Amino acid sequence: MIVAAGADTGVDAGQTLKAALEPHGGRGGGKARLAQGTVSQPDSLAAVLASLLEAFAR
Repeated sequence: MIVAAGADTGVDAGQTLKAALEPHGGRGGGKARLAQGTVSQPDSLAAVLASLLEAFAR
């Protein structure tokens, strides 16, 4: 997956994606504005997306 964060969001895309993926066996990271990663278990994708949405909603 790819995550992008605008400068005004206050979200670091790399750190946020890494934190969302690691509990689900995924790997990822990147820079503050753009990050990419993968999940090893496709059934955990919904949980990862929920975590990302929560981070951007703050």
